[in-house]
Amino acid sequence: IRGGYVGLVLYNSSCANTLTANNIYANSSAGIDVNNSRTMITLNDIYANGYGLVLEGGSTSNAVIANNIFGNTNSGIALFTANSNILSSNRSYANLQQGIDVGGQFNTVTSNTTYGNSQAGIMIYGGANNTLVANDSYNNRYGIDVYATDSNVLVGNYCYGNTSNGLHQFASSNSMFVGGGIGY
Repeated sequence: IRGGYVGLVLYNSSCANTLTANNIYANSSAGIDVNNSRTMITLNDIYANGYGLVLEGGSTSNAVIANNIFGNTNSGIALFTANSNILSSNRSYANLQQGIDVGGQFNTVTSNTTYGNSQAGIMIYGGANNTLVANDSYNNRYGIDVYATDSNVLVGNYCYGNTSNGLHQFASSNSMFVGGGIGY
């Protein structure tokens, strides 16, 4: 799926879909743009788009699992005020912004690998009560960037070889950081 403004769009009442094993590239705005609930997005190659994968506000209870997302001119995965979603076992690398951008609340980000992104491997911003567990983030500007958000839980994440900070926290409070390894 290539060469459009957005490769795949799922909006409004298009719920409970499955997107599996697609090759989505060279779309100017986004590879996949979702504003719905209960969609499974798995085993896709998403690259050379504006954003790789976007979950818009109103997107809830979606599962983004085991996708390969790279070389996008913005973030690989972006949640824009999207709540209660699961991002697991994705690889997001060599994107010109973040590997994974989490805006919203009650999202779970687990076992993802982010590297070689121009900004943060994983960035949490705006929302609250997100959980990050066992993510591996290296060779980015920041491994994990916690920005203007509160009450998040980060457990067993590994950040190393980043050019600025392994963990960067700004204008945020009441977050808990447990275990893992935070280098530079």
